[in-house]
Amino acid sequence: MEFLRKDCNNVNDYFRRQGVGVMTTRELFQLIVDPTIDSEAKAEDYLTEADARSAERSAEERTTDDAVFMQAYIPHKLDDVAHFERDVRIARPGGTPANPFHTIVTGMRADLTGPQQSLSDESGDSDDDDDGDSEPDGSVSKDGHEAKSGDGEEDGAKVQVDRHNVRDRDESPNTRKLRKQAVKEMQRENRTNKTPKHMKKRKKQLAAGKHK
Repeated sequence: MEFLRKDCNNVNDYFRRQGVGVMTTRELFQLIVDPTIDSEAKAEDYLTEADARSAERSAEERTTDDAVFMQAYIPHKLDDVAHFERDVRIARPGGTPANPFHTIVTGMRADLTGPQQSLSDESGDSDDDDDGDSEPDGSVSKDGHEAKSGDGEEDGAKVQVDRHNVRDRDESPNTRKLRKQAVKEMQRENRTNKTPKHMKKRKKQLAAGKHK
């Protein structure tokens, strides 16, 4: 999945430099992995809808979407989706699940009521509102020095943030802003999925009691 995501981003970058209008990296990735796009006719329909969206999307919106997607944790299967039942309860009234990207690999609608029928069924765009948090971005420079990255929660999504949040020494202020925005989105998700400390302490106590 990680190699495919990078390949999609590289392909888009190449054609964009040639002056070709392209879909977002997320849309290209979804075209490849979405199990509901299982015929040439469905692929054509998907491309038509993606093209229509691209025409309405500003360059800034596309850049933000790509930045968020490139650093998002994408579950490989439903077993990787933390708090699946909670996401169902959130999504059905029209809310956004903590991790909307599981719809890409499961082929489910964002509200999890059934399979996607078209690109328009999948409405799991990330919430761009700033929640006022001022946590460090957990970035890693290319020389290998790591900045602050939270409390060390051993969480798959947390690992993904640290792995992909690589800061280029020569990045522009705008790129840095978009990268930090994407990291904040992932940190917000990690906090939602994190096991409360009192539960972790209780679990350790129970485990210690069994070994006495």
